[in-house]
Amino acid sequence: MAELLIAIIAFIISFAGLIVLLLSWQNKSDQAKQTMIAFAWFVIGISIYLWTLASGPEFGLCYGFISVAFQAWVLVLYQQKTNSKPLKLRAAKVLVKSQINWAAGLKSLPRVGLILVAIIPLAGFASMQVLAGVTALLPGEKVNRMALGVYLLPILWGLFVYWVCGAQKLARPVISLAIISVISYSVNYLL
Repeated sequence: MAELLIAIIAFIISFAGLIVLLLSWQNKSDQAKQTMIAFAWFVIGISIYLWTLASGPEFGLCYGFISVAFQAWVLVLYQQKTNSKPLKLRAAKVLVKSQINWAAGLKSLPRVGLILVAIIPLAGFASMQVLAGVTALLPGEKVNRMALGVYLLPILWGLFVYWVCGAQKLARPVISLAIISVISYSVNYLL
């Protein structure tokens, strides 16, 4: 019964932290905004700690992050519903075949292909190797470390993809991911 009460309190506290975070973004004063942001993240951190007390570290972290994400989406939908103006739809401009610039499309094909290769296999392999090495060094049972790696894999992979897609020049992230992959693989399996 105490775990349920702690979980309810954690849910309410995280929602309050998100409301303070939302209010800080609407605040005009820089000093008050910084204080409110710091307080909001502190409160959200306390709620995640309470989730871990209620459900243990494995499930508590998951419940904490999922509840914060769910509550953030609820606030986003509420803000959109209360602040949105009706959209005026315009008729779409239909392109005829002669207006499509095939030469420009074919010219960008190597860059798009490199991005595709960099974000799917290269970023995925790099994130798997980094997490395999990091989770092997952590204390605890092997199954818990593997579960943590499974939880963190899409996050790290997404960060690598964001880095590749946001780069002006593809050489730096592609070479860096290749180096990260080689070093991580060497440390994990060859040493």
